[in-house]
Amino acid sequence: MTRRVAYARALERLTGADLMKLFPLPRIPTEKIPECKPYIKRGEHLRLYRFSPNDYLELRAVFGGPHPETGEELVVAVPVAD
Repeated sequence: MTRRVAYARALERLTGADLMKLFPLPRIPTEKIPECKPYIKRGEHLRLYRFSPNDYLELRAVFGGPHPETGEELVVAVPVAD
């Protein structure tokens, strides 16, 4: 789900197009899919991870703002080293 949101946001910001108007899709609430519930509970649907602090520095330019389903703020995260 997270990567799908990132790609859609990137296309909207680069082209100025409203993808919901161009490609109307049926709304399938992610929270109703049993396999997604543990990840939603942990907040993983809001995070897009980078591999290191130096990877994909421009990612915040396209992955941010409210989540399209929940309205919660999207976050670019760097995993903590073990």
